[in-house]
Amino acid sequence: MENKLYATTKRKRENIINLFPNYFKKIGITLMLVGLIPAGIISQVDLTLVKVIPKDVVKLITIDLFLLGLLFVAWAKDKVEDEMTMLMRLKAIEWTFMWAVLFVIIEPIFNRIFQSDVLENMNGKALVVCMLVVYLTQYYYQKKAR
Repeated sequence: MENKLYATTKRKRENIINLFPNYFKKIGITLMLVGLIPAGIISQVDLTLVKVIPKDVVKLITIDLFLLGLLFVAWAKDKVEDEMTMLMRLKAIEWTFMWAVLFVIIEPIFNRIFQSDVLENMNGKALVVCMLVVYLTQYYYQKKAR
């Protein structure tokens, strides 16, 4: 039987980072597919549905669903969540943050070089999607190398 001090300390240690339960990975993958499939169909085929619902609204909804799905997958717990996985998450966030800062600095330069006079800033949603993809690839790469 564990004492109260040990149980309180254990509970505090477990709640260092508030992650979603493991089943959110499945929900996230489903949301990503629900967001991608209509986007692919609408971009390839001119459906009558597009005339009922404006194309911009459909694009916004599909991007938001994909982004929410990525967030759920990224922030869902693993089946075994320990100190090592928390350290891997921290390292992946570190790499993602450095990548995002460098990307925001370098991307306008590449746009200027390769697209002559066009100087566009990246959309905030596109940056967040890229950051989540970099985070997930970095985290799962570290997990596989473990």
